[in-house]
Amino acid sequence: FPDKGYPFLSVIWGGMVGAVTGINQQGIFVAINAAGSDDFARIGTPTTIIVKNILTHSKSLEEAIQILEDSSVFITDIFIMADRKTNRVVVVEKSPAKMDVHFLKESEVVANHLQAKIWAGDINNENRKTNLTSEFRFKRGMELIAAKTYAHPLEKTVDLLSDKNLYEKRQGHLGHRGAIDSLIASQSVIYDMSKGVFYVNLGPGTSGKFLGYDMDKSFAKKYPVQVDEIRNLNMSEAEYGQWQKRMLTVTQAKQALNSHKCDEVKASIRQINTPDFVHYDKESLLGDYAATCLKDLTQARVHWTRALSYNPPYVKQRNILQEKLK
Repeated sequence: FPDKGYPFLSVIWGGMVGAVTGINQQGIFVAINAAGSDDFARIGTPTTIIVKNILTHSKSLEEAIQILEDSSVFITDIFIMADRKTNRVVVVEKSPAKMDVHFLKESEVVANHLQAKIWAGDINNENRKTNLTSEFRFKRGMELIAAKTYAHPLEKTVDLLSDKNLYEKRQGHLGHRGAIDSLIASQSVIYDMSKGVFYVNLGPGTSGKFLGYDMDKSFAKKYPVQVDEIRNLNMSEAEYGQWQKRMLTVTQAKQALNSHKCDEVKASIRQINTPDFVHYDKESLLGDYAATCLKDLTQARVHWTRALSYNPPYVKQRNILQEKLK
């Protein structure tokens, strides 16, 4: 509740200034997705401050877009904004030099790469699409939008946000970085514009339940008024914790292997080398351990081949594995 402007709700990391995802008393919703472009500036307003300004001073999408137009930035981001009063959604892609405004006419997916024609030939953006994971997640999102029908839109949204599979039925595994839900989300929200209910996931990741808050009642009473709850039972908190622990062990084992501490790596492998834990990083580690510590290239190639079969999402990872298999 600012001294000047409209009250707003913000979902953001503790201690961070501004807003990342939020909605104001006028029904204006804003969220940002990180992007990248060749455009560069040394001076600009942090994106989280711009989002806060939009929430504080906008009662329409036109006013929100104008704030973006008037703001100087030094990084590139994607702004997803909606207006409950007019039932409109707009995607704004903004860099230090350019800005594209696109009002949605049908369901679309926004990942972490820019889609407007003005970014054609942008090397940084093409790198995000080709060499990183954005295109993986975008294509899977489009598949889910096109293929599945649900009795209620909220059910479809929860299913999409917590989807752990790869597009085109490619072989993957739990925690694959090419999945929409790769088990690294720090926040997950849903805004039901038809009812004015804002859902926030309790975590971990997208696996917890979504608590729905009536925004009109919350702003009127000046505290969160919960009116709904959506249970997302695709993964328990215990399963999530076990997966995180195993991935941490893989990371630590990689560091130990880089220092040629084979005994430490061997001890770590005993903890993670179980049939129910499948991951390309695990198989890559097992291959490197076999080659470096056991001097067994035959066994190493088995693990490297298996790692490659899980479709690592980063081109750099695939190139390294392919080079080792030559």
